[in-house]
Amino acid sequence: MGGRSHLTFLDLPDETYIITMPNMYAVGLFVGTLTMELADSCTVTCQKNDLIAEIDFKFKVRREPRHAGHRASLADGLT
Repeated sequence: MGGRSHLTFLDLPDETYIITMPNMYAVGLFVGTLTMELADSCTVTCQKNDLIAEIDFKFKVRREPRHAGHRASLADGLT
């Protein structure tokens, strides 16, 4: 998907969090229920507090009907 967002809380106006956008995939476009899933990674940073959060979205490729019940998972890390 690309791009990034800036998030500022009203009670913390001097802190700005920059969030990168992960890739998004359409699943079930031709067969099944159409759903959107996130994949790859996303980074949330705050330069004022020197905080970095890396979020990894795990995408489950569904090539066979037996995988239809599996859910995507999420991994994270803070520095």
